[in-house]
Amino acid sequence: MVNSGLIPSSFLHPSSGSQSSSKLNKPQCDLERMKLPQELIDLIIGEIFVHKDPDPFLPWRQRSPVAIYTLKSCTLLSRAFVRTAQKQLFLAIRVRPGLSGLLNTPHICQYVKHLEVEYAGNEIHRFLSSLPNLQAISLHSFSQWGAQLRASVLETLALPTLRCVQLSGYRLADAAELHAMLKNAVGLKQLALTSIAFRQEVIGVRIELRASRTIVIDSLRLIGSGLRSEDITSMLEAFTVVDISHLRRLQISRSAGEALLCVNAPTLEGLEIDWEAYCTAPYEGSPIGAHHLRSITITAPKPSNVASALCFLGNLADMAELEKVKLKIMDKLDTKDEAIWRLMDTNLSSAPHLRVVEVAVPRAPSISANVLRALDSSGWMSRPAEMHVPFPEYFDDGALIPLRWLAALAEKQILHISH
Repeated sequence: MVNSGLIPSSFLHPSSGSQSSSKLNKPQCDLERMKLPQELIDLIIGEIFVHKDPDPFLPWRQRSPVAIYTLKSCTLLSRAFVRTAQKQLFLAIRVRPGLSGLLNTPHICQYVKHLEVEYAGNEIHRFLSSLPNLQAISLHSFSQWGAQLRASVLETLALPTLRCVQLSGYRLADAAELHAMLKNAVGLKQLALTSIAFRQEVIGVRIELRASRTIVIDSLRLIGSGLRSEDITSMLEAFTVVDISHLRRLQISRSAGEALLCVNAPTLEGLEIDWEAYCTAPYEGSPIGAHHLRSITITAPKPSNVASALCFLGNLADMAELEKVKLKIMDKLDTKDEAIWRLMDTNLSSAPHLRVVEVAVPRAPSISANVLRALDSSGWMSRPAEMHVPFPEYFDDGALIPLRWLAALAEKQILHISH
């Protein structure tokens, strides 16, 4: 990650580096004489770091040290490379102490589109005010916010270019305070709330959606938070300007997401459910009819959790747009669950245009690679590769799931099992 407090001036100022000396070295002279089209240079630099993941909060985590070093080197290569390399280099940054270098280079601030703020230093408010093209911001909770910092954060959230906001570790009074932070974010489309909690207890909230909401969120991530189901209900009620009732993508935990699932069922296209180990209650009630889903990802301790979630979402035979399902089972598998697997096989096979079903199951560390290879392509267990290993252990250890439990999916050749 770019450390903004330790950036040499040659990386910040186009006039430095390759132009600091009156004599250019031979490779630089050759590059200057070549006069490559700027469009071609932009494409070359763009290949150093290509962000293909739709998650807007990952760019700084996906960059390798080699990519950063290469981009820095390109700023010294030729004048034609400086601007494009700087735009890529400062596209996503993580703010740490020592911002003086960036604060004195306003043209660099224009390149910043993805920002993660880790601390509340005295210079943060001034830095936030100098980012005109910011598209995504991740804010970690600050225990004590001064008036200047709070004003700068609210001003930043109101930028018309801002599309993605991630709030992490905040302990707010209630849903109304959260809504007050977001209600002026006119361009907001994607919202991530991580480790969020409300201090005040919610009692007797009733959902009453209003038609006047003007900021429509497309994507919501609500993972690892202390929010309960009643807190989610209070958010749906308190968000009078911000609309979280027409989501297209939703990532949520089992313990707090039922109301959001019900309200957003008609519009959901992508859904991820993380099932906490402590939350054992299955989904109950009538299916919600989320028939426009294109992808479903469920991470759960047991296959029974997955089965209840799939049934709650609706009849898979009516999900004409469903293309991909990914299931991850955390607990050791048991042959007693064979009936549940067969039920899921029947349900998933009824989806008319399902193309991929990925199933990840745990691997027992005591089983060797030779034994794992005994599972042949047909899904049946072949003769043990290690004769001292009893045949029943293939099933009893819970490391392998016989593909014959998911026979219909296997026959369609859309099933992929991993460990």
